Amino acid sequence: MIPVLTAFPGYRPAVGGLTSMPRVAQSSTSTLPSGIQAGDILLGYALAGSAFESFGPTLTAPSGWTRLHWITGTILTATSLEVFGKIASGSESSTTPTLTWDTELFAAPTQLYVVLRPNSTVTSFGTVAGKGGQETGTNPAAQVVSSGSGVAPLLVIGAHASNNAVNPRTMSPAKDDEYGSTGAWLTWKFYSSSPSDVTVDQDDEGNYNELISCYVQLNT
Repeated sequence: MIPVLTAFPGYRPAVGGLTSMPRVAQSSTSTLPSGIQAGDILLGYALAGSAFESFGPTLTAPSGWTRLHWITGTILTATSLEVFGKIASGSESSTTPTLTWDTELFAAPTQLYVVLRPNSTVTSFGTVAGKGGQETGTNPAAQVVSSGSGVAPLLVIGAHASNNAVNPRTMSPAKDDEYGSTGAWLTWKFYSSSPSDVTVDQDDEGNYNELISCYVQLNT
């Protein structure tokens, strides 16, 4: 069942979260849900920390997916955070997109996938802009996504991470919905018309905190 949302008619979370594997593994898969239709908007989230380097790993999005925004960490566990996406062709149900990286990881990566179903046909991603990103051992600064300068329809995306639970995870104006668990979350807000700037924020939750945000225009 696809729950109904107010501004964006539905979403389906896929299998995500920690995957058990050796630290030296260079790829990881997650299984998408069944029922994906052509024109669905697929969003992916990946969080991974380097084992020995002073900078985070370079993450490579699954084949056929577009990197939308990312940050490569340089402090603490040198953790990289990335958001990627794809406009579904209709053949993605129950498939296993593969995330890859370039260095040994401190632990298995965290991956999240969601499926957003718009009420009009989306053919491709347009401009990705309004990008903000920060890795810090304290409280991340609120990020103002300049989506008010974009052309609707568009989607505002926030990606939140910490070594502890991230709560609260906020957008102002309020987010449409979110998906995640504990220290890994995706948040989003859809504008079908008259977009405004959106402030994305989270608190200081632990030894490391990461926050990235952006908007992506949707071609119809």
